[in-house]
Amino acid sequence: AHGVRRILMANQLVGKQNMATIANLQRDPEFEFYCLVDSAAHIDQLGAFYSTRGQRLNVLLELGVEGGRTGVRDNEQLQAVLAGLSRWRHTIALCGVEIYEGVLSDESSIRAFLQRAVEVTGQLAAEHRFQRAPILLSGAGSAWYDVVAEVFSAAAFGDAVEIVLRPGCYLPHDVGAYREAQAR
Repeated sequence: AHGVRRILMANQLVGKQNMATIANLQRDPEFEFYCLVDSAAHIDQLGAFYSTRGQRLNVLLELGVEGGRTGVRDNEQLQAVLAGLSRWRHTIALCGVEIYEGVLSDESSIRAFLQRAVEVTGQLAAEHRFQRAPILLSGAGSAWYDVVAEVFSAAAFGDAVEIVLRPGCYLPHDVGAYREAQAR
């Protein structure tokens, strides 16, 4: 529909067919797309593809937890991703930070992870790494949306950061886990 802002976040934009599909969708000025990145190799693949098309790709840095399966989990990996983003600065636009905290089970671990996201966002903003204003900070793909909202709001970024609380998995997949979490 005209005037409706469409946004899509994806973390598995691999393969030329998928990239070509997204690149074609990006020709629509109403379509706003953000790809999650957590490795320099992924950034190099995206940068090479999009540079040949003369297009830019918006990305969010995905932070992960130690022992998790996705996301930047340590400072060494963060530095490698930032170096990759610097190499492709004219093709890949860092627009924000994204997390999924649902892999953690206790509130203190979640709060520590959220604080890390706030600190990384603040650090990257101070270094002028983001190519979008306001910067996006997204989380709450779990039952902990209230804690995410509290911690992100307390960061007091003001208008410099747009906080996006989003759902995690949907439909029947997580219904039992969320029912239990709500009961707690």
